[in-house]
Amino acid sequence: MENQSKVIVIERNKFAALVKSHRKCLQMLNILTYIYTVKEVSLTLTLQEICEVLHMTPEEVEIQRQKGYIRFTTQKGMTVYEITDLLRLEKYAGDGEHLS
Repeated sequence: MENQSKVIVIERNKFAALVKSHRKCLQMLNILTYIYTVKEVSLTLTLQEICEVLHMTPEEVEIQRQKGYIRFTTQKGMTVYEITDLLRLEKYAGDGEHLS
């Protein structure tokens, strides 16, 4: 019977760089979580930023907005979206759930 396990070979220094990058991301996430929860700062993104980060079209974002999955507000004439809603959308997309 053939071995079905998959093995990825990576150089030690490249692996170390990946781990270091991952730690930096975790630290940034902790900082942003602190700012959002403790300091009660509203974190928002524009439509263009959402499309860039989540790889969605403006039409897909609008569909999610109409369904109530994404809250939005208008600040200085610009529509902005709550980052917590975007994180939930990203989680659903990562879990393979279809949002449209």
